[in-house]
Amino acid sequence: MPSKTAHTIRPATPADLPQIIAIMNHYIAHTVISLRMDALTLTDYEGIFSSVRAQGLPFFVTETPSRGHEAQVTGEEGEGEEGETGKKVTGFAYAHGFRPTYTGYRHTAEITIYVHPSYHSQGVGTLLMDTLMGALRATNSSSSSSPPSPSTNSSTSPSPNPSPDSSTSPIDANEHTPPIKQVLSLMSLNEDGPNGGWGLRDWYARWGFEQIGHMKRVGYKFGRWVDVVMMQVSLE
Repeated sequence: MPSKTAHTIRPATPADLPQIIAIMNHYIAHTVISLRMDALTLTDYEGIFSSVRAQGLPFFVTETPSRGHEAQVTGEEGEGEEGETGKKVTGFAYAHGFRPTYTGYRHTAEITIYVHPSYHSQGVGTLLMDTLMGALRATNSSSSSSPPSPSTNSSTSPSPNPSPDSSTSPIDANEHTPPIKQVLSLMSLNEDGPNGGWGLRDWYARWGFEQIGHMKRVGYKFGRWVDVVMMQVSLE
């Protein structure tokens, strides 16, 4: 593990995607934290990134100056090289609409957060969560007391599939981005984690999340059944 160092946070850009994918693929290949089985590709994450931007929701990365061999996640060949800034992405977090094809859920977001395996216990997750939750709370700051109806004007609605190299900020909510009132997170119960996996639930509680569901044996990976816990916090 690298010695403790300073981390900065900023909105993610398309140039960060190879490093983000390398982090994500580490957890896919080696843990049950993600229940995906197949490695993600650049095309996969370009779609995710574009979708988050189209919804006007936040997507952040943390970074620190690269230190040679630490610029690559162990075991992920060809991915994870340092970005154009010469800095190492140490984690990422974003929000996306919960069941986005169902407009009635438009005031609810689900969050995703991952920390580079070499940078655990350095405050990276806390920095990401503080910033992400702050950005989601900010969607309520200029909203009216009545939730807006979904827009039906195609000439002013955000493009459903903007170009990944669009100059639009990935955290700039447009006028059609509804205020986020409820935030959800699904966490696999990793028996190898702190407190048999429950430590992550307790970590979420620092931001007001409460356990609202426990789905037993819904996942299967590495020859064992995996429970999934749903967490929720209200921003109202």
